[in-house]
This record gives sequence, C-alpha cells and structure tokens, in this order.
Amino acid sequence: MRFVGVLFYLRSDSMAASLAIITLFGLLSNKLFNKFRVPGLLGMILVGVLIGPYGFNLLSEEILIASSDLRKIALIVIRDYWKDLQLPIYP
Repeated sequence: MRFVGVLFYLRSDSMAASLAIITLFGLLSNKLFNKFRVPGLLGMILVGVLIGPYGFNLLSEEILIASSDLRKIALIVIRDYWKDLQLPIYP
C-alpha cells in the first residue's frame, strides 16, 4: 500500500515533472525488462499504460494535450533517421 501512496505523491501538474516521470520510469523499465531478456519496449509500453490516464494518472493535463504533437515529432525524427541510413527497401 505504501507504493501506491508514493505514486500519488509523484503526481505533478507541471509538464517538466511529467516528462521527468516518463523518462525515469521508461528507462528503469527498459533496464528491468532487458535483465529478464524481454524487449525493453514492452516495459516502456507497460509503464505508459500504468502512469497514464487509465492507470495511476500521474501525468499532467498539459502533457496529455501535447502528446499528439510529441508523437508527430518523434515519427518525423525516426523517419529522418532511417532515411539517413539509406538501407535498401524491399517490396
């Protein structure tokens, strides 16, 4: 029960604190899942569900509103990264 109390204490209404929570818990879950030889991305997705609005609701409303724009920026960065690698594309 103490752990749940700590999670509610972490709840913050600032965007910077929400980004810090996302980064911290995402990296920790990545390391933990990699230790068990499970893809770290699975841990990051699980953490996203747990800290999001359908879990413990630890994120501020500002970050939830800006999340669609952040996803678009991430996709653009990933697309440009893969384009720079110039890997052959097979049909």
